[in-house]
Amino acid sequence: VDAGIFAQDFLSWSPTFEKLFKQVFGDSHLTLKCFWRSAVASLLTGVTAVTIAYLHAPEQSVLSTGRAPTVTILRELSVELRGLSR
Repeated sequence: VDAGIFAQDFLSWSPTFEKLFKQVFGDSHLTLKCFWRSAVASLLTGVTAVTIAYLHAPEQSVLSTGRAPTVTILRELSVELRGLSR
């Protein structure tokens, strides 16, 4: 694999991303406008991630279980560790 090809693609994408970022969030990042746009972008990203996770594995999704998978994993690990200490 020629790393030069990826470097060229990255360099050509960099100015485009910068322009897009400035158009969406503006030039000044410590403004209410930038804050609200960032909050909306974060919310949409979170909703998209949860939706994709649900579509991928509905039985393990936070929407089905009512709790985050991390909580379930930590509880199971805690039970296992208690069993090992006895």
